[in-house]
Amino acid sequence: MYNVGDQIDEVVKIGNVKLDKSKYYISETEITFNTESGCTLIWRLPFPKDEATLKKINTLKIRYCIYEVIDKNTYVITEVKVIG
Repeated sequence: MYNVGDQIDEVVKIGNVKLDKSKYYISETEITFNTESGCTLIWRLPFPKDEATLKKINTLKIRYCIYEVIDKNTYVITEVKVIG
């Protein structure tokens, strides 16, 4: 289990991409990653991203920081960098 503020390097697969568009507030993209260790990582971007392009990516190695712990194996992440 990770704690808020932990910085981790890990290989992940994109599980789901959800684009939330509204004319009343800023559009947001939520990307869900699945890790090899069975964790779910949620990255919320405050702007729209192209779903089709993101779904073509199979596996990434990223460095990220834990922003919020939702439950034992689900985390909201920030400061995401693709490293491989």
